Amino acid sequence: MKICIAGLGLIGGSLAKTLKKNTDEIVYGIDINKEAIALALAQEAIDAEITPKDMKNADLVILGLYPQATIDFIKANKGNFKKGGIVIDSCGIKEYVEYLNKNKDPLYEDIIYCEGQKGDVY
Repeated sequence: MKICIAGLGLIGGSLAKTLKKNTDEIVYGIDINKEAIALALAQEAIDAEITPKDMKNADLVILGLYPQATIDFIKANKGNFKKGGIVIDSCGIKEYVEYLNKNKDPLYEDIIYCEGQKGDVY
């Protein structure tokens, strides 16, 4: 599987490290901060940096961005996601992103909304 992580900060960087440590998957990174890319490469958290246009090759895209940046990134890259691929959002304001997706501005039809830090147990 080819995995792309957009945003290599605390959440995205941690996911990249964990994926590389515990799987044989190929992990690519996207970040506007070139120091984050360099650090992720040096720590072998990602295999390579890619551009959003290269996401068409990723089976799974994980968005480790702030809420508004997540919305902006999806809007700007609607045509860059792989048809049939999975996009996972890990930002903290799911209700707003989900509202935009369902009612106002369909962002991307295959987004899975995740909340890793809410603390609820179901």
